[in-house]
Amino acid sequence: MEIVYCVDCGKKLRDHDFVRGAAYTQDKRHYCTTCRPLSTPSPAPAPKPKTTRARAVKSPSGERPRSLVLVAGGALLLAGVLVAVLVFRGGDPAPPAHGREGEVSREAAAQDAVRRGRTFESLNPKDLEGQVQTWKQVVSVCDRTPSAGEAKQSLDRALAALDRERVRLEAAKKAQGPPPAATWDFEMVSGDVFRNSGGDLYAAVRMPGADQVEGVVGKGLRLNGKSWVRIDGADVFNAPDLSVTFWMKPAGVKGRQGLLSKRIDSKQSPIVLSLWEGALSFEAADPSHAWPYQVKSMALVKAEVWSHVGVVARAGRGVELYLNGALLTEFKSDRPRCTNRDPLFIGREMFNGTDAHDGSATYTGLIDELKVWAQPLGAQEIKAQYDAAAPAVKER
Repeated sequence: MEIVYCVDCGKKLRDHDFVRGAAYTQDKRHYCTTCRPLSTPSPAPAPKPKTTRARAVKSPSGERPRSLVLVAGGALLLAGVLVAVLVFRGGDPAPPAHGREGEVSREAAAQDAVRRGRTFESLNPKDLEGQVQTWKQVVSVCDRTPSAGEAKQSLDRALAALDRERVRLEAAKKAQGPPPAATWDFEMVSGDVFRNSGGDLYAAVRMPGADQVEGVVGKGLRLNGKSWVRIDGADVFNAPDLSVTFWMKPAGVKGRQGLLSKRIDSKQSPIVLSLWEGALSFEAADPSHAWPYQVKSMALVKAEVWSHVGVVARAGRGVELYLNGALLTEFKSDRPRCTNRDPLFIGREMFNGTDAHDGSATYTGLIDELKVWAQPLGAQEIKAQYDAAAPAVKER
């Protein structure tokens, strides 16, 4: 699929955004609902009136005086007849019938336009931009007709609704906090590499069995329980202050399944996040190779259900785990997390959760919209990240 972005704010636009009216193309430029410019449709040019005069036929020069005399005589005779009729009726002539018929025809067209406007509103309640454009066209059709007032009121109502929605979207955007340092949205795949707005620095290499499928927003990543994705440029996960969010839909919740892990073998790691018997588990080592961070939540993650996961590590304070925008558990520690130069693995962790330590733990299911910040997000910002995609989850 072709990925496009809003020419004003850079927001990523997908096919389903255009289908459900959340994105538009105008003059070969793509816009989101917030940035789309309003354009007043130009009224169609009025048809040029047809002349009723017959084309003059040249007559021989010898017959011109006789033709003029005949025309003048006919005009005098017609004027006399009209004067006689007016005198006989004793009043002004009635207005021409075609004038009244024209007014009736214009009002019928206006009423039809109003009906079409109301139909568009009822069928497209979320397309506020489309409603505004539709009512602008209706107002143009209803100009100087009895329906003009109703059309203008409907346009004012649609404009007010659009203004409120723009204010809401702007507030929601600000609530999400600063932009992430890196995002893996799995929209663009080239061979075995998922590419994104971070460029080659954050390219994610997929192993066999890691496929691009429909995700929670556009495309997503599916792992078959034997595959994973490797991100070599992953030093951002070494940040002392760290925030990570993503969506996941596990095929099952049994056992220990690696979600995110920054280590090739069993060495120390600044982040090990796993799904363990339906619970979220976070582990991290300190510079002394000890593992002071051992956090495990209640088992609230469900199989075959989209869930939003958030992890916030604060230097000198500890770590917080979030599920679907709400704080799930927290662990307080003033110990720093270690750093390493290993890649980050999505869908794999070296420890499978058994005492034998005889295998790695891989994930089976979907993952989408993985984001990372080199700073701690607040609880409201984590909630805003969840709210941004929650409507798309509810529509599925």
